[in-house]
Amino acid sequence: MDFGAAHVVTTATPEALAADPLRPRRVLTRPGTASQAGRLNQFAARLLRAAESTRGRAGGSVVESSAVARWLRIRLVQHHLMVPMRQDWLMFVSEFSTEGLPAGDRFTAWVELGSRSLTPIFVRSDVEDDFPASIRALALGDVQVCLLTYPSLRVHRPPRLIRQSDPEAYQINLLLDGESGVRQSGRETTFGAGHFVLYDTSRPFDGWRCCPSDAHTITVQIPRALLPLPASHLDRLTAVPFSTRRGIGAALSRWLIDMTNRAREFTPDDAPTLSRVTVDLLAAVLAGAVEAEGMLDPRSRRRTLLLQINGFIEQHLGDPALSPRMVADAHHISLRHLQQLFAEEGVTPAGWIRRRRLERCHHDLTDPYLHAHAVRAIAARWGFTDPAHFTRAFRAAYGVTPREYRNDPGARESTTTVRATAMPGGSRHGILPL
Repeated sequence: MDFGAAHVVTTATPEALAADPLRPRRVLTRPGTASQAGRLNQFAARLLRAAESTRGRAGGSVVESSAVARWLRIRLVQHHLMVPMRQDWLMFVSEFSTEGLPAGDRFTAWVELGSRSLTPIFVRSDVEDDFPASIRALALGDVQVCLLTYPSLRVHRPPRLIRQSDPEAYQINLLLDGESGVRQSGRETTFGAGHFVLYDTSRPFDGWRCCPSDAHTITVQIPRALLPLPASHLDRLTAVPFSTRRGIGAALSRWLIDMTNRAREFTPDDAPTLSRVTVDLLAAVLAGAVEAEGMLDPRSRRRTLLLQINGFIEQHLGDPALSPRMVADAHHISLRHLQQLFAEEGVTPAGWIRRRRLERCHHDLTDPYLHAHAVRAIAARWGFTDPAHFTRAFRAAYGVTPREYRNDPGARESTTTVRATAMPGGSRHGILPL
């Protein structure tokens, strides 16, 4: 059992644990030195020896020492992998990987942590003896978003688990790799990468997944009360596949992928915005399926439209023909309406397009893989067809010419990025979630 470079603080001593090995302990971890890791492993070994020499009682039945040792080993490693140093950060994002666990403990630890992060389920897999998996969980208030990797498995949530624990929520599984299937409320469907399904945690369901061991899935859990659609409408949508190849579905997929990939760039202060946008996008997809868009809050519809527009702009930055008129026509709105949407965010559509193009050029000019490309080629890659116009725009934004910025490290250090404002309808840090 190797904890790596970490430091464990526990209220339990080996003697106390030997006296009551099944008593829960609070374990906090933080990055530490190699010597601390060595002391930790020695302490863990003593704890395990104490547990293995003891018989504990749970629920009136004798617990064998091997089970006690297994219980202790799993929980210590779980806490090592899941609990960062700052608790306010812990409440926002947590990460877990089975890589550092003994092969025989990986499956049990991953299933238990998955149940804690989302909803308790029964899980079976053909590779339980050595289960490579990981979880990155974002706690956005009542909304949970998890990026998961795991091999093929089967899941089952029967009525007795619902009676024991029910968050009264809806979940979606967005499949990024492989193939999956789900059965709920008399419906059964199979779906592949680029699709998601909705299911209700208050009703029994069965599911399976066939995929390589490093396949990715994003799971979102949202309390029923947060979705602004009647239960009668949502009940018709469980175990129904939704495509994320185009439209609002594509906007939702891009948002979730970028948010989970860049989770460490956010802070707990961003959680309300991330949660609100996630709910808005999902509600828009579901409302469209039952022709209930009119039930959505006007502010929700506006945010969803802005996110769609930003996704379109990101996809077409390299097109010299990209213009506010092109954006408005693609979304079936007037140019005036588009300008009003962006005005409320403190920017014009043309200004936002120019800013994003400059930021892409700014990044590429120092990319070592693009060093052989001429400045004008990089500018053309992002829609600037006039080199003189590009040079003027770049100097206005960064205070130096593109060539100076690329060739002079001192010039790069003295420049700043284009003013880091929030994207229209999105989050802080100049991050483009779509």
